[in-house]
Amino acid sequence: MKRSGIVVLKRIKIIATIGLTIYLFSCLNAQDMHWKNIKTIGADKSSGTIGTDYLFNKFKFINTRIGFFLGLYKDENKIGDYTRVNINKNQDAIILRTLDGGYNWQENILGKGEIIDFNKVGNALLVLRKSYNGRDAKDIISHLHISKDQGATWEEVSQNSEKPIDEIHFWTSQKGIGICGLIEKGSKFRILYTEDTGKNWREIELSKMHEGMDFAVTSKGVLYYLTKERNSYVKADFAAMESEEIKFTNTDFTPFSVVLDNNDKVYFVVKDKDKRNILYQKMEGNSLKKIEFPFEDQMIYDVQIYDNTIAILADDKCYYRSDDQGATWSKEEIGASYISMVAFYGKEHVWMRTFPGQMILRTPL
Repeated sequence: MKRSGIVVLKRIKIIATIGLTIYLFSCLNAQDMHWKNIKTIGADKSSGTIGTDYLFNKFKFINTRIGFFLGLYKDENKIGDYTRVNINKNQDAIILRTLDGGYNWQENILGKGEIIDFNKVGNALLVLRKSYNGRDAKDIISHLHISKDQGATWEEVSQNSEKPIDEIHFWTSQKGIGICGLIEKGSKFRILYTEDTGKNWREIELSKMHEGMDFAVTSKGVLYYLTKERNSYVKADFAAMESEEIKFTNTDFTPFSVVLDNNDKVYFVVKDKDKRNILYQKMEGNSLKKIEFPFEDQMIYDVQIYDNTIAILADDKCYYRSDDQGATWSKEEIGASYISMVAFYGKEHVWMRTFPGQMILRTPL
């Protein structure tokens, strides 16, 4: 799905909960001229004395000025006895919004529970809230909220208690899919389809889908996913309600993720026989163009692809960038010791949340 050019490699390490935590212990004193440290106001809050009681699941920017932290706030004054049941039932589902590129943040509470996913579709923003109900807080309800004014106000449009949803992918403000079974232990993996912004859902059977690997949905409602054998992928068109399985002709690599750029071009992140991470772009006629990364034996934490620009955050604690689809690469020192979350927008802008009250920004020179 196209999200204002934001293409995030969601589950490289197959993490289905609270987001990305990266420990970077070098480049401590070096920082490229594109990067700068800033102080934030309002992005951290505590009902105690130190630290923060915010827990964020998503971090997104929809342009260079407007961004969101989405998650929960545990207010000890509202929770009462600090038990799992009380915490889950009484925590606030919150959205923090900035209008100045990340310096100042304002809180919006959408109800109880937590915000677990976010989509931008045209001029509409959709968020998925999960609330915990019942005596043991195990009765889970999924709520969809929509904003048509860039996140200033939100309206709840639907609830679903039969099959709690963990992830959403919408290509219009009405049509999309919900993914079940990613978070709750023992819950079944399902894909649900809606045409009315979640008021009604029906289960979709997708044969051979590898449930643990990353997938992607285009802005026209086409789902690309890897098969269980990982020697092929499937193109499922929800508009036509038809699918096609395509075999990989190269048997020397093992794909583990599918990503899209801002133009809905499809890429596969793979490991070859030497355990190198390599990117392959899907070309016309289902052929693949190889794009080699500028490093070996490293974990990829995030990839952003926008037009001909590829940006990679890898575990050598630095940021790699190519403006010619991998023909040449530049390396930038971030200058951070710890990064908890990353957000991209377009070709140039990156935001990295570090310690409470601090953030690192990348901007054009």
